[in-house]
Amino acid sequence: MEFLQRATPFSALHTLLMAAMMLASTGLVFGQAMPSTNPTPKPEAVRPEGRVFESAEGGFRIRLPKGFRDPIRQYRVNKKTGSSYPVFFSLGDRGAFNIFPAQAPTGINNSIHFLRLAADESMKALEVKSEQERNLNRKGEVGFEIYAKGRFNNQPRFVRFWFLSADHLWCEVSFVSIGDDNRDDADITAALETFEILPLSKIKATAPKQEASLDFKAPDGSFRIELAPGFQEPIDQSELLASRIREMKASQFLSSGPSGLLIMSRFSEIREMNTKAQIAQVREGITAGIIQSFKGRILSSKPIVRGGVACQELRFTGELSGQIMNGRGLIFSKKGEVLLILYLSPSDEALDSQETERMFDSIKLNP
Repeated sequence: MEFLQRATPFSALHTLLMAAMMLASTGLVFGQAMPSTNPTPKPEAVRPEGRVFESAEGGFRIRLPKGFRDPIRQYRVNKKTGSSYPVFFSLGDRGAFNIFPAQAPTGINNSIHFLRLAADESMKALEVKSEQERNLNRKGEVGFEIYAKGRFNNQPRFVRFWFLSADHLWCEVSFVSIGDDNRDDADITAALETFEILPLSKIKATAPKQEASLDFKAPDGSFRIELAPGFQEPIDQSELLASRIREMKASQFLSSGPSGLLIMSRFSEIREMNTKAQIAQVREGITAGIIQSFKGRILSSKPIVRGGVACQELRFTGELSGQIMNGRGLIFSKKGEVLLILYLSPSDEALDSQETERMFDSIKLNP
């Protein structure tokens, strides 16, 4: 496709979409591993300037580097059991921290063996391979660190995993970056060093709450949406996208819900997007970006009306961090502007629920 082969605002839009998908695909899943035992040199640590984040539900405490947001909770769905469980992640300008809550493995007495199983599946999910490992033994916690490398959309992917066990509990924390090697990043090392599993007495289990719907309006007033019950306050990662491209204005917001992830991206001041043909070309570029980002395929694409406004609706399927994902997308486009709404979930029922329909119908442009 022509727009993928020339340096125009359309290829820039594709680059932004790819960056957005990278940030959305940093969640991990459990598994097994037998990595090498070569020790990893420990970089000199610089004390992080960020504040301490503690989660009684997650059972962990960590001091994040300056510039990283407080971890937000997402619910992922276990494909075998259908139950949901929380995962925490924190976005920053260098990548993302991912934290699985502390939990007690059932039917397994050897905690290190269980951590090895978890490590292999996590590396498999992110398509990375172990390069180095070192043992961890600190403040009653035992485990190991793995430095792993792989590729994501033709770019190098680097991951530092920490797998820890304490007080009959285990926890996984990782830092994922695309393009930039994080092995010798002193701030990231310092943050990992502050990570700890809370005492069992401080940990409380909570189920996903069915909350009231949340009315979200973009800070620039360009769009509004009533998020379905259970979706959290969107996090703004516009600055992160703006730092990667300057050919247009871009804003992006990410909200997690009990059964999926909602990505809201707006692009404006796009040059050479004035005619119907150019607007159609941008829509084609977005569609191609979705296919490449999720290693998937488009199931359907049709013009519809949502919230009284004409748009293009997409149905697609693909892969996100090793998990099969289905998606619905809405593309609102006009002269020089695009609003892209993506809802990703492993559950078709969630995508087609009445709550999702009401959420999509609530979208208003320039309210």
